[in-house]
Formats: sequence, C-alpha cells, structure tokens
Amino acid sequence: MKKRVKKRGTEAKPRYEEDITAREAWAEIDLDDTWTAAYRLVEREGQLVIAEIRVFPTVGENDRAFARWDGTRPLRRRALGEWSGTSQDVPDGGLPAAVHREVVLLDALERAYRQAEEAGSMLPPEIGTIAGSRVEPRGGKRRDPDLLARVAILYDKADRASDRKPIQYIQKHLPGYSASNVRKIVQEARYIGFLTPAPRPGVSGGRATAAAYRALGLTPPP
Repeated sequence: MKKRVKKRGTEAKPRYEEDITAREAWAEIDLDDTWTAAYRLVEREGQLVIAEIRVFPTVGENDRAFARWDGTRPLRRRALGEWSGTSQDVPDGGLPAAVHREVVLLDALERAYRQAEEAGSMLPPEIGTIAGSRVEPRGGKRRDPDLLARVAILYDKADRASDRKPIQYIQKHLPGYSASNVRKIVQEARYIGFLTPAPRPGVSGGRATAAAYRALGLTPPP
C-alpha cells in the first residue's frame, strides 16, 4: 500500500512515498536541475533510519514512467527511488563531486520528515524521529528517561504556544538547570526519540513523541 506526495511548485521539496506493508518509505530531493538524491527509510525499533542512498539523473515531473529500452511505450509509472537506467539521461561527465557533496543527511531527512507529516504519514505513530538526523550526545551517563520525557513535553508545549524561548520556558518548570544543561537535555531527548528533529539546523522546534508520553505513563494526545 503506497501513498504518494507530488512535488509542489518550484520549491525543492522532497517527494515522499510510503510502503506500509514493508514498513519503509522513500524520499527524493532534487540536488540541482540535473541530479536527484533518493533515500530509503526503514523502521527499526520505532525510528526511521537510512537504509540506502541513491543519486541519479533527475526525471521530469511529468515524465515519471519507465521506458522500454527500445523506446516504445512505457511499461509502468516509476516509483520513487527508481531510475529508468537510460544512459542518454546522464549529463556529460557523469556525477560531479560537487553535486555528490550535496547529499546531506541532516537537512534532507529533516525536510523529508516534515513532508511525511504534511502527507499524513500512515507509518506507525510511535515512529517519531529519523535516526540519521540525530546527533549523539558526547560522553557522560545517560540521563533519567523521565527527565528526558518531561523536557520533551515541555519543549513541545512551548513550541506549540509559539514561545520563541523554549529553553527559558523549560527552566521555569525545572529550576536549578542552567540554559546550557537544558540544551544538552533537549539534544539527548531528540537522540533517544522523545522529541522530533527541529525544522532545520539552528532553528528551534519539535514535537514530543508518543514514546515520551508513554515513558511518563501518559496517554499521547491525538
């Protein structure tokens, strides 16, 4: 069972498609006018993780069918992540190193995650983050899961209230923690899947996942 989201307008939004039976999804992002990156995302322990990355020549938005090698009528519509294999589509010189370096996991996957939300993702609701976009906290002992869950929920509340200072909001509810410590706790909450990724690097934002609510014995909101 698949659900497709088409690219809208000229903005380089990811194209997103889920295979519910296989518990996986594909996200495609145009790196430039001639090359596309495709990410296979699979579910592992409640997370979406990268299983495969492909880079191939961009196919026109209105030409997503596989063509026969002899150039006759198309066999079928192309699924996301697939390339027709037609050598004529490959630009002169092949894949440039500069384009290859554009395959950035963090930015691409965070955009793919937002596209999944817009599409009304049909994957299991406990899948709350994309592991490839998370940064593992450096050293030290893992913090109490209850604290991480509480911080994730507080951060979510501040974000939903359009609070531009979620760190200070959390400090008001958790006296004794410095802003630096709160930021580290937020980072760890994202890492273990209690808080979704921010919209983009350097920007605040995120939602508490169902796992965060369950860690505190609470029922996740609808």
